[in-house]
Amino acid sequence: MKRYLSAAAKNKEECPDKELHKLAEGQKRNLPAFAAIEIRRIDNQPSSQGGHYIDFTFILFNKSVCSIFLEDLIEGWIRFSNHPLNGLRKMHYKVVNPYTVGLHQHFTIRQWLTQDDIGLISEKTDTDRFQFDELKFAIKTAQGGPQQISPYGSITKVGILVL
Repeated sequence: MKRYLSAAAKNKEECPDKELHKLAEGQKRNLPAFAAIEIRRIDNQPSSQGGHYIDFTFILFNKSVCSIFLEDLIEGWIRFSNHPLNGLRKMHYKVVNPYTVGLHQHFTIRQWLTQDDIGLISEKTDTDRFQFDELKFAIKTAQGGPQQISPYGSITKVGILVL
């Protein structure tokens, strides 16, 4: 009599490459160590609904042997010249998940600006920088829970329109 295995039972079968499986399990526990998010560019314009925003485009590098999923959850804040920006921020664009092994792809978050944010950015020089070390994104593997990762790098306001 032939036995058929369910998908769950098949997943519990022994992995054919034990060393790779062991590596993947270790990386899943500390996923941010095997991924990186870097700022790439900024762009801004007045909104057709009124108000101003800045789009920040990042790149996510997957250096793990696992596929990575980028959640829409954004915590923390973006700073400009060491002052937090207070407007709403949300995921504006991202490629379809997952970010597969060795792949790097862009995603964009939109930071809406309050009047205080506009005043702060307008009065500073072009050498003042946007900083992202207090910003947190959630990444995970297909089987793992979300883990937080912060982008590295900073960028000047050169290139954005006068607010």
